Amino acid sequence: MTITWQKLLLPPNEIDLNTLLRCGQAFRWRKINNVWSCALNNQILLLRETDQDDTHILEYTTLDGSFPNMDTTKFIHSYFNTFTSNLELYKQWREKDTYFPVKSEGSTIMGVRILSQDPWETLLSFIISSNNNIKRISQLCEVLCIAYGKEVGYYQNLPYFTFPKPIEFLPINDPKELSSKHIETLEYELRGLGFGYRAKYISKTVRLMIENPEFWETLNNDNSWSEDGDEKCIEFLRQFPGVGPKVADCVALMGCKRHDLVPVDTHVWNILRSTYRKEFEKWVDSLSIKEEEGEDGAKKLTTKDKARTSEIPKSSLKRSLFNKAVDVKIYPFVKRFFREYWGVKAGWAQSVVFSEMVKLDNGINDVEEYEKLLDKVRSFKGDGFKRRKI
Repeated sequence: MTITWQKLLLPPNEIDLNTLLRCGQAFRWRKINNVWSCALNNQILLLRETDQDDTHILEYTTLDGSFPNMDTTKFIHSYFNTFTSNLELYKQWREKDTYFPVKSEGSTIMGVRILSQDPWETLLSFIISSNNNIKRISQLCEVLCIAYGKEVGYYQNLPYFTFPKPIEFLPINDPKELSSKHIETLEYELRGLGFGYRAKYISKTVRLMIENPEFWETLNNDNSWSEDGDEKCIEFLRQFPGVGPKVADCVALMGCKRHDLVPVDTHVWNILRSTYRKEFEKWVDSLSIKEEEGEDGAKKLTTKDKARTSEIPKSSLKRSLFNKAVDVKIYPFVKRFFREYWGVKAGWAQSVVFSEMVKLDNGINDVEEYEKLLDKVRSFKGDGFKRRKI
């Protein structure tokens, strides 16, 4: 079959696939023989990139042998948020932040941006991410697709599967057929496939989605959140098992288009302690949110996080920088600091900082690695396990 490529011409440094698709946002892109591939939008999508003079060329196609249609082109623009200029954002951030980790115009870190991903896939991916590295998350996400997704076709003699919707995890066609036994069996299967304690979180989240169709509608409707609806979005996400403050922020940022949110993980916490300590301390001193005086006379700061009220003296906020991990009570303040410090699309800035600190040799990069995952699912569920086809 002859593959016909469509070209998307971009200014330099707007997109760098080698960094962008391996920086902990999307986990199912395979890079084999310098071609990126993934089952998205119910089709196998292929990507590659080159540079020519002062132009970055992103080439894309689908595997039906035809020239990519307008729907595919629209999907590419939406997925990569191409209508937002990275260069303009980087300029704004560097004017505010002299530490911002863009060393030169040719840095690959400049090709990082927030992707517009499917909210459901993003939710489960970051539930899986708990205490995991990017390589392992990528493998487990592929296992979910192989075991429960729909087959969309083959590329390089390898099958590709969609990310399974809630009801596709179970051998039922009608939500009314759902039983506790189905969820128990799903948890057992997921544990057997290597998901560990996350199996319970995934199976319970699947159940919540099936039993509450309004949850699915809310998650997948861009209009569910108003322009200032970050906290509303976070509160909605926190009701799912395995979703704490950081996971909720990641899902909201990368799946629900809340681009000003700043997830705080170990990497971001460490860079706050090592690079932004003075700026954070100055910010704490300038806080004008509600202050209350404790019994010891110390000024205490009050903030709300998922209906919990934390009262923290300013001195305690500063001392927290000596801790190796961010405390749940400190987390909202760190998130707010970076949001105010970086300003517009602070979540995009966080992704740049994060990308500079993670190893990019992760994900699935060869045929043999994917074949091992296929064998793993087959050995557990049997060669004849039912596959749904589109």
